[in-house]
Amino acid sequence: MNPAARLLNTVERIGNRLPDPVFLFLWLVGGLILLSMIGAALGWSAVNPVTGDRLAAQSLLSTENLERLIIGMPRTLADFPPLGIVVTIIYGASVAERAGLFATAIRAALLNAPRAILTPIVVVTGMVSHHASDASYVVVIPLAAVIFAAAGRHPLAGLAAGFAAVSGGYAGNLFPGASDALILGITEPAAHLIDPSYSVNIAGNWFFIIGVVLIFTPIVWFLTDRVIEPRLGPSADAAAPPPPRKSP
Repeated sequence: MNPAARLLNTVERIGNRLPDPVFLFLWLVGGLILLSMIGAALGWSAVNPVTGDRLAAQSLLSTENLERLIIGMPRTLADFPPLGIVVTIIYGASVAERAGLFATAIRAALLNAPRAILTPIVVVTGMVSHHASDASYVVVIPLAAVIFAAAGRHPLAGLAAGFAAVSGGYAGNLFPGASDALILGITEPAAHLIDPSYSVNIAGNWFFIIGVVLIFTPIVWFLTDRVIEPRLGPSADAAAPPPPRKSP
């Protein structure tokens, strides 16, 4: 076995031993609470670079913070800057999703994909499908497996490519969407701490998300076709590849 295969086997074994992501999230929350308690007990503090005020670390389990969390939760939610923009976008996306627009567009993009460039089309479609919210997970991932099998390729390779695009490529897209509105609502108030007159546009992140698509697509294409699919071997679920077209 070559070194690359041994490395992949090691990564796979370590990945299989990781706990459920829910527990990882809970452990991180617990670690943050513990760190805040330690910081408050030791008197940690920092200076605000804009106002020059000294900010002292507070325990997240203090009476004031627990009261702010429980009693002030409605006000915190209502004052959340991205809430209005995100809710508006979600309304439009929900209507389009329930009407079948997103699912039909995703299926049309994948079902007509040429076999030679099937993987990059699945990847780009998976990243663009984030405009469809949860429909991207429900439609793209299983449909990618079915299309790979119909093209004579291993369906698990298509499943992996679709999952990598929808989950791993979440930051990538060709057009601004709900996530950009969410980032806008957080970035602008943060920028106002330094410059109150600074204005952030929802398209300010556009070049970055397009760059993610351009960088992420060839990486997933290479890993799917050259690493993952050869490791999977032949599949009994894969249909025979279509015969080449004869020129007239």
